[in-house]
Amino acid sequence: MKVPQRYTKALLFVLTLTVAAYFWQHPYVATIFEICIAIGLLSLSGWRYWKYYLSCAVLGAISEILVIHGGAWSYALPQLLGIPLWVPFAWGNASLFYISLAPHVTAKLRKSNVA
Repeated sequence: MKVPQRYTKALLFVLTLTVAAYFWQHPYVATIFEICIAIGLLSLSGWRYWKYYLSCAVLGAISEILVIHGGAWSYALPQLLGIPLWVPFAWGNASLFYISLAPHVTAKLRKSNVA
């Protein structure tokens, strides 16, 4: 039995959150895990999305840095301008999950608007 890609991608996204939750005290380990998850997501989604991944990772990290320096919150173990090293990869992983999820959500919305 072959598992549909969307379930595999959803599992990888859950792993992204799980890694952040359980390995935040070991930021280098968390970073390696997040990179491995990113490779898995990019291989499933298609390597053509690497620019989208990279732009979301960079913009997500920049937004976190700005908000942190504004005083909204802080991380317990920041390594890079107030954020842990794994944060950009988590943003990139979230962007690939969104790309995978968006067609299913829009299809359901279109279907509900027709009825």
